[in-house]
Amino acid sequence: KNNCVLPEDLKNFYLMTNGFHMTWNVKLDEHTIPLGSMAINSISKLTQLNQSSMYSLPNAPTLADLEDDIQE
Repeated sequence: KNNCVLPEDLKNFYLMTNGFHMTWNVKLDEHTIPLGSMAINSISKLTQLNQSSMYSLPNAPTLADLEDDIQE
């Protein structure tokens, strides 16, 4: 539909659930202090990331190169 391809593990994740949010706290004395948070957006909130050519090296390996190595 949106002309994008998801990695197989991410595709499987979204087939099971539509996003994820986890927070964790630490309790010091009688006070609960927020310590961290992690979120994976729902599939409707995903945005495509484009790599700027100024940050890529010529002939740098890509994930496609790894896939080719597996098939050999």
